[in-house]
Formats: sequence, C-alpha cells, structure tokens
Amino acid sequence: MPRVALVLILVLFSLSGVSGLIYQLVWIRALSYLIGGTTFAISTVLAAFMGGLAFGSRFFGGRTDRVRDPLLLYGLLELGIGLLGAFVLVLLPLLKPIYVSLVQWAPAGAPAWKILVAFVAVFPPTFLMGGTLPALSRFLVRRMDRLGRGLGLLYALNTAGAVAGAFLAGFVLIGWLGLARCTALAVALNLAIGLAVLALRQVRPSSLTDPAPAAAAPAPVDGPCASPSEIAGSLLATIFAASGFAALGLEIHWTRALQQFLGNSTYAHGAMLTTFLIGLSAGGWVGGRLADRVVSPGRLLGWVQLCIGLFVLATVPVIWDVLPRLREGAFLSPAQCGLATYVSRRFLVAFGVMALPTFLFGMTLPIVTRIGIRRIDGVGEGVGRLYFANTIGSILGALAAGFVILPALGVKGAILASSVWSAGLGVVAQIGTRPRRALSVAVSAAVAVAIAVAAPAALRSGGAILADSQSPRDRVLFEREDSVAETRVYEKRSGDREMAIDGHEIGGTNRTILQKEKILAHLPMVLVPQAESVLVIGLGSGITLGSLAQYDEIRQLTCVEIVPGVVEGARFFSVFHDNVLQDPRVTLHVGDGIQHLLTSRERYDVISCDSKLNPACSGNARLLSRDYYQLCRERLTDRGVMVQWIVLHTPPAELQMIVRSFTEAFTYAGLFWHSPMNLVFAGSRSPLVLDLERARRFALGLRTFADYRLLDIGDPYVLASMYVAGNEQLRAAAGPGPVNTWERPRLEFSIIAAMMGIASPGQLERQNLAWMIRSLDPRGLGLRGDHDPETLARFQLSETYLLRGYAAGAGIRDLRSGLEIFREGSRVNPCDRRLLNLVQHAGR
Repeated sequence: MPRVALVLILVLFSLSGVSGLIYQLVWIRALSYLIGGTTFAISTVLAAFMGGLAFGSRFFGGRTDRVRDPLLLYGLLELGIGLLGAFVLVLLPLLKPIYVSLVQWAPAGAPAWKILVAFVAVFPPTFLMGGTLPALSRFLVRRMDRLGRGLGLLYALNTAGAVAGAFLAGFVLIGWLGLARCTALAVALNLAIGLAVLALRQVRPSSLTDPAPAAAAPAPVDGPCASPSEIAGSLLATIFAASGFAALGLEIHWTRALQQFLGNSTYAHGAMLTTFLIGLSAGGWVGGRLADRVVSPGRLLGWVQLCIGLFVLATVPVIWDVLPRLREGAFLSPAQCGLATYVSRRFLVAFGVMALPTFLFGMTLPIVTRIGIRRIDGVGEGVGRLYFANTIGSILGALAAGFVILPALGVKGAILASSVWSAGLGVVAQIGTRPRRALSVAVSAAVAVAIAVAAPAALRSGGAILADSQSPRDRVLFEREDSVAETRVYEKRSGDREMAIDGHEIGGTNRTILQKEKILAHLPMVLVPQAESVLVIGLGSGITLGSLAQYDEIRQLTCVEIVPGVVEGARFFSVFHDNVLQDPRVTLHVGDGIQHLLTSRERYDVISCDSKLNPACSGNARLLSRDYYQLCRERLTDRGVMVQWIVLHTPPAELQMIVRSFTEAFTYAGLFWHSPMNLVFAGSRSPLVLDLERARRFALGLRTFADYRLLDIGDPYVLASMYVAGNEQLRAAAGPGPVNTWERPRLEFSIIAAMMGIASPGQLERQNLAWMIRSLDPRGLGLRGDHDPETLARFQLSETYLLRGYAAGAGIRDLRSGLEIFREGSRVNPCDRRLLNLVQHAGR
C-alpha cells in the first residue's frame, strides 16, 4: 500500500540519522587516538564531518531537482555511505604510519597534516550524507502549501534518529561492541536502508503531504509562487547561517558550564548531547506545522530568534543560581544511587537548561525553507542551499566558541553573547521581512535592547561555580578559560593551594596530594640507573616535574600538557616546584600526550604519567588502556621505566581491568603501594630492580632530603617494602577478564556503574586494600646494593600490617579501627617509623 511504503521510507530516513550519529561519535574517538585529543584536533574532525554534510547538500541539492528518480538517488546515496563508511575502517590503520611519517618529516606542518587526515577519512562519506535530505525532500514533498510541514517532519525524524544514535552509542554500543563493530553496525544499517529504498521504488507513494481524502486537497502549486520571498535569499541564508553559528556555539558553552555540575563522565556528556538533539527534533516537527499555517513565516522566524535570545538569557540564572543549590544537596551526587537514577537526573538538569532554546533552534529549519523555497520543482536546490549555509555557520560557531569566544568572554559571557546575538537576528528578520511592519520591528527591537541591557547585569549576578574541593571563602589566585578547559588556582584558609580543571581538582599542596605528586618522581629514579631523559605526561601544578628536576643526572626533562591554562596556573606553585619551568633542561609541549608519544622520535629513561583524581572522568580511559601502555613501552629505552599513578578508590573490578591492561603491555611490571592512598604501576622492557644505594644517597641529598622525609621513604627498606607484586602475580590476582583498549573503551562505561550505590564511602578503599593483601608477593622485585635480608623481611612484614590496618579503617577514614593492628606491627618492626607515627596519631 502506498501509505505503508511511505511510512517505511520515513522510518528508514530516521534510521539513517541513527547511523549518522554513530559514525560521528565513533570517528571522533578513533581519529582522536591518531591526530590527538586537543580542541584543534577534535574541531578538525568535526569540521570535516560537518563540512562534508554542507558541501554534499549543496552539490546534490540542485541535482536532485533534475534527476528523473530522486528516490533512486536517495537509495544509492545510502548505499554509498555504507560502502565509504566501511572503507573508513580499512583506511584509518593505513593512515597512521603515513601521518606519523609526515609529522616527523615536517613537525611544523602538524596542523596541516591533521586537517588532511581528518578530511581524507571523514569527508567522502559525509559528503554523500549531505545529499540525503535534499534527495528525499525532492521525492516526498510535492505541495507548496505543506512545504514546511513536510520538511519539518523529515528533519524531525532524521534528528530523532540522531537522538537514538547518540543515546545508543554514548551509553551502550561503544563500550559493548567497540569502535570497529559500532562502525560495522552503522555500515550495515546504511546498506540495509539503501537496499530497502531501492525495493520500495516499485511501490510509488504519491506524496508526503497529500491529505488522506484526495478530494479535500487544494489544487497543487507546482509552478512559481505568485508572491516573491518574504526575505531576500541572501539575507535569509545569512540569518540561517548565523542561527547555526549560535546553536553550535551554545552547545559547547552549555557543555562547559554543565559538566561542572553533571560531571565529566561519558554518561554526563551523552545526556547533554542527547538532550540537545531531542530539542532540535521536537522543534523541527512543530516548526514545520506552524510555518504552513501562519500568514507571515518571515515574522515567525523573527519571533523565534527573539525567543531564543530570551530563553538563552534565562539559562544563566538557572546555571549560576539554581544548579549550585542542587549540587549542595544529594540530587546531583553520584553516591548511593543507581546508574538509572544518576543518568536520569543528568537528563533532567540538561533538559531544564537546554530544552526550550534547542526546541526553538529546531523550528528554524522548516520556517527558513518555507520562506526560501518558492517553487516545488526547486525543493532539492533550496534545501541544499539553505542547509549548506546553516551547516557552514555551525562549523564557524563551533570553531569560534572554542578558540575565540570562550577564551575572550568566559563561559557565562559566551552564553550571554549568544543571547544578544540571537535577539539581534530576530530584529534583522523583522526588518528584512516584506512587507515590513513597523510595530513588529519596534517590539522586537525593544525586546532585543532589553536583553542587551540585562546581559551585563546577568553577568554580574549569581555566584561563581565552585570547584569540587573549593569553598566560598577560598581565595582565587588564577582563573582562565581557554579552548580546552577552565583552569582555576585557589588558596584555602589552611594556606594550601589547589588547582582545578572544569571544576574538578587535579593537584595541590596538601600533604595527601603532594605525596602522590612526588612519589611519581622519586620512585622511578631508584628503578632506573643514571636516568638522563625523562618525559612527564601532564604538568598539573608542576610539582612532579619540579621533584624530578632535583636530580642533577637528568639532562632532558620533557613535559606535555594538554590544557594551556594549566601552564600559566602552574606558576602559582613556583615555590613548591622551585620555579621548574625556568630550568633550562625543561622542554614544555602544550598538546596531547598520546600525540607526542606517537610522533616523537625520542626515547626516554623515565615516563611518569598521572591520572585525574576522579576515576570517572571520561578522559582517563584512554590513558588507562593497553594501547597507551604499549605506546609508552615503545618510547622507553631498554633500561627505561614507565610509572602510572592510580587512586586507591578505583572500583575493584575496574582496578583489576587496569592491571590486566598494564601487564599485557609490559613484560616486566610491578605494583607499588605508597600508603595510604597511592597505587603506582611500574613497567619496563627489562626486569625491575630497585637500587638501594641510590635510595640511600638520594635520601641524604641536599635537594631531595625534604621530599624523602615527606614521603617517609628515607629508609631504603621502606621503598623496597612498597612493592606489592610483579607481572605474573598481578595477572593471577586480577584473574581472567576484559582489558581496556582504545578500540573497546570499557573502563569509562563500567566505572560509573561500579561507583553507583556504594554502601559506604570507604568501601572501595577497603576492598582494594584487601585485594592487595591477598596479592602480596615481593619476590618479583630485584634489589641492587648491600642489604640485610632479615631487616628487609621485617619491613615487608610491616607493610602487611599497614595494609591490614588501613583496610580495617577503610583507608584514612577511621584510623582508630586499625590501631591495634598498627601497634602489633610496630612491635614486630619498631624501626618502621610509619607504624609508630600511625600509633601516635590514631591513639589521640
């Protein structure tokens, strides 16, 4: 039946949106591993993807009006997308050695090589994607009096498919299937759509917009419209491009602001993207129906843009006044709630902020096409031309948001600027509509002026969005918004300084964090004899780098930091890292650490890698993967050692996944525990050997003495006793199970679910400490230098008491619960000052 065939075609077009978003999310991830995860690299991939859509719509738009069978063209386009999507799977591994060779041959041309790789991989299939909307519009939209409704419905259905694709890929498919299988699924979907469309060509549905009773339909209008366009074509395209500029910019601005409340997990980002698309889809459907019913679509366009300005302005008090109150309560806390509750609450917050503005943005396309398309036989060309303008505007908006607007105005100023921008577009649309109505122009101008006047007041209103470890009384020393993140340095009333990125603490000077930052410098230096070349992934506060600079034997200190603001913020810790950035041995690269490892020719004696304090941060997963560890191993000298810090409160199953990933990458691996909260993995090409003589010398060194005392490692036997187990023992303790890889990033999906509903705050620490007690096997560590086996055995035994005592008190939360264990350990080894200190502290 024709109606059944029509419905099937609409369903197929919606499924095309599913595959499109799967491609986008998968290809951005896959290419980030190759050309880097910097804002420039991600923006390049996004520009290539959207550029393909833009030029494809422009190229195929006019041609769809001239082909005899636009449905055949649509089916062939879907088949072509599937074939080229499959080719991307084959192409990306081939591009890797070419890209690396190009960067090594001409490092200064790296940005150009990134653009080249992104466009070679992504542009061809997205070019065909861009032709699908004009082709299907030309086939199914046959009536001028229902043009808006038809195009609005097509846009809404395709975007609804994108909603499903974003949700499935962002919440399920990538972690479950991996990148290659997700791409294969999208390929199969496109091929199935193409074949189904070709089969449906035999059943010719008459029209998307025909009413059911044919007799009730007005006479079709298939020639030129009697009246000219309400808004001149060039002005209309400019307004539509400017609207796209605002929409994509706002997506970035809102994401930057909301992730400080919703978190930086994959699920939080998925909730925000999905909500944004839901608004566009619903708006497209409603906008299409309104566009055909109103007397003046031009004036409707103006009012819609003006309302966007008003509702975007309203998001500022919601974000800066309402959400801080929600965060103070339990509503946004991940503790003691299930995964479904965690995700649904983030959807609710994202919906509350973005729903109305994105709904109005979605209305824009059908309204604009209703104004700009004046001939039914020019639907394809009109859709292609206008969609091209909007997509180019969107690309420019995304680029300007990250590289210009956010650094210049900050996130609140950027949102307010978008509000004023959209209101201004509303006025321009009213002025440009023919015949012009003075009242409409006056009212819209008055509202726009009111928004512009209110914006400065809104900028000053509301409190600052505090970082997760920041209190209102803390003194902010430094704050910078750049293309990557917002960096903040603040001083607490205790005098400690802390650094946060996008609201999440990454470093500081309190004793617990200092120990983490410094052990990453001092431990590898006693594992590598005469280390001369060192690489630090992540500058943070600069304290790890400064601790390494204390060793005169190091000739080259290289550091890679992805956030530009962190480099400037680290200067506020100069007294703690001895102004290390001025050390002539230091070479600082602002960029992606994986990219540096991939393209550098250097080999290092030590690679020291930190990870964020919050294991749920989505950026952690790729730095806790087998692929990353293998890349580090390739960049090590034969004697070199790579160290990786992991926080103790990582969920046990996920910690064991990291163990499997690390031990698969390194032939020789070991786990060290620096009490109470720090786990440090060490991997090497050769057996791990701890040099006791070097440890004794460093413990007494003028520059390293204070650090060794802070870390309680002045006695070399303490350093040796920190060793938990080696490669074989760790593999056995972790047991069989999955590993975390770039292709299958399981960790970032499973870790959130594992952290939900924890019965008590110290549960994870207690479980991991118990696991380490079961895993203890010091035989895998080699020792160099004179030592007394009996003394070493006593220290290794006292390490067991430390583990047991901390496990009894769930880490540092309740030291009194482990007091008797600490006392017993101090009797067994009275030379271990750590146990004596704990007995004194816990007994108070």
